[in-house]
Formats: sequence, C-alpha cells, structure tokens
Amino acid sequence: MEHFGQNKTFGSKYPIASTITDKIRRLANSCIPDSHSKHNLSWKGAFKHWHFLRLNFSVVGKWDVAIESIKSKKQQLQKITGNKLPPRFKLFLHRGVKYICPFCNYTSNSLLPMGHDVEVLREKQVIGGNRRRCKCYKCGSTDRERLIYIYLREKVRIFSSDKTKSILHISPEKNLSQKIIDFGFSEYVCGDLFAEGYKYPEHVQKIDVLDIPYSDNTFDVIICNHVLEHIPSDLLAIKELRRVLKRGKQAILQVPISKNSEKTFEDFSVTDPEQRKKIFGQFDHVRIYGQDYIKRLEEGGFKVTRANISREFMKYGLNKDEDIFVCEK
Repeated sequence: MEHFGQNKTFGSKYPIASTITDKIRRLANSCIPDSHSKHNLSWKGAFKHWHFLRLNFSVVGKWDVAIESIKSKKQQLQKITGNKLPPRFKLFLHRGVKYICPFCNYTSNSLLPMGHDVEVLREKQVIGGNRRRCKCYKCGSTDRERLIYIYLREKVRIFSSDKTKSILHISPEKNLSQKIIDFGFSEYVCGDLFAEGYKYPEHVQKIDVLDIPYSDNTFDVIICNHVLEHIPSDLLAIKELRRVLKRGKQAILQVPISKNSEKTFEDFSVTDPEQRKKIFGQFDHVRIYGQDYIKRLEEGGFKVTRANISREFMKYGLNKDEDIFVCEK
C-alpha cells in the first residue's frame, strides 16, 4: 500500500519543515489503515487529492501555517468524504494553543458548540444555557464542568494530600467525577434521580435531592451543578442540601441564570415539554433564575459568596460571564 510523505526533496530543501511534514505523514497514514472499506478509500482519495505533504510553507517551519492550510480545505474535504471526518483528524484540525482542557490536556484554538439556540435564552441572556462554544473536542467536558473543577483545584485545593473529605455530588459530570474518584477521597457519594431513558454509571446511586438518605452534617463538600432549575420545589432542595452539609463547609450550587433579569421567572402551570422549551429554554426546566438567585439560597439558610474566577482562568475555556455560587452553612 502507498503511504504519503515520501517526497525526500521537500524535506531536504526545508530541514526545519521536515519535522512538520513527518507529523502530517503520520496522521495521514493513521487515518488510512490497510482496509478496502469505502470510508477508508474516500479518505485516501482526499489526502491524495490535496497533496497535504506538498503544502506551500510561506514561512518555513511554521506549524500554524500548516494547520491553517489544512483547515482552509476542510469543507471541501467533508464533501469528498460524505461529511465523515475521523475523530483523530478532527483533533488534528482543531489543535492549537488558545485553550487547554484541564481534564484531558488537549489544546485547541476553539471549542465545540453546545447549548440551546432558543429565543428566550437570547432575550434573557441566560448564562450557562445559551448556545455557545464551550465543549472540549477530545473528552467532551463543558465550561460549567471545568469551572467547578478549576475552583476546587485552584481555589479550594481539595486535590492535595488530604483525602479525608466526604463529598456529595448530585447529577455528577463524567470528567469531574472521574477526577474525584481517581484522587481517592474517603467518601464520595454520587446521586441522581434516575430519569427514564438515561444510563448511569455503577457508582451513581438513586437519590432524590428533596429527601437525601444521609444524616445531618455528613458532607464536607457538596456539588450540585445545573440541577435546581429542574426542580419545582427548589427551596426545599436547597434546605435539604444544607441539612447534610457540615457546618463551616461549602456547597457549590450552580444554575443557568439570566444576566438581565432581576427576578426569577417561574410558572408551574406550564407542563407541556414544548411550551417549557419555549418559555424556559429547555423542555425539562421549570424556571429561569434571575439575579435574585442569591436571595433564594439565603432563604434556604446559606451564607452565599458569589465570585468570578472565569476571567482568571480563561485558558481552560471557561465562560467569562459565569460566576460561581459558594454556599456555606
């Protein structure tokens, strides 16, 4: 089978660029295994058609020049290959230096889009719910998941030598949960309501946040990230989370929140999923929180600190407008 990158003249003429062409050659060969499937053949044709190893380096040795040259042909490549870009090639295309994922260490110049493009979310400027580029190309982590992890790692520093903490994680995110598991805290409880149609890891147990099956003052840290907007009796949930938190310890209670609404909007007469999507931005949301969210947390008995660490850690692809709500008992 023919492999690409055998042009010795190019490498000898531009020795600095030869390392770059080696990287491109290795990628090309890894995307074209010894197989006669239609998919692989189409990719072989695509690579041959565009002569990736004969890129015109206007500035010899500039890796970003090579990347941009390939990106400029991305749409034409997708037409040739039926819009099926192999995952390895996608990672290659988006690799860069602007962002680094704290979970998988993948570096990129952009992020995948996520969120809902719904009129009400745009009108109310809902932070954490609107359509935005926030998802890691490699591991799929989101901005709100990375925010919690960076706060715990850089500000609270729970990933130190002290493993005696007890943690409750409601509706746990995959990457954040794995980091906590890998560190080996003395107690790590993951709970979710087990909604129909969803699959849950074995370490996640069924927990109703309105009736948590643990005694008072059990946990050192509680993580509840974008959950309360789903619960009609959110104040009861807040009080229940406070009940199981130890005195002087922290609960991180994040929600999507309107940037330009002073008051929280909710209407419990709306039960139809399509109407909820239109009014609240998502089919299973029951409200849109306003800037009075802190008052609701305080009503539940918490002392609340609102802070923005996103601007300090933008390299991790955080949402610069998303604040973190730290609740203390």
